[in-house]
Amino acid sequence: MLDSASGTPPKLRSASPIDSGRALAALFGAPVLALVLGAWLSAFLPVRAEASFAVGWQLVIPLWVALVCTVPLAPSARAAWAYCLGPASLAGLMLLVRALS
Repeated sequence: MLDSASGTPPKLRSASPIDSGRALAALFGAPVLALVLGAWLSAFLPVRAEASFAVGWQLVIPLWVALVCTVPLAPSARAAWAYCLGPASLAGLMLLVRALS
């Protein structure tokens, strides 16, 4: 479809570039969250210890890949870091409470 006035194609909207904060959250925050969630799953799954360990640690890599793909889609760098460190700190706190009790 051409612009009727100038005869040129209309300008396409460019996608918003990923800023360095969201990229750093994906590179460093996503593995932290994946590892903490894997440890949380291996500690809290209601199955035998061997099975929960296997399930928890086998899910680390798929979680990591999914997080690296989705964290940069956050609206801002602050939100991307919150998506990574919020659940990681909550799961880490639950693991700490379980270890101390």
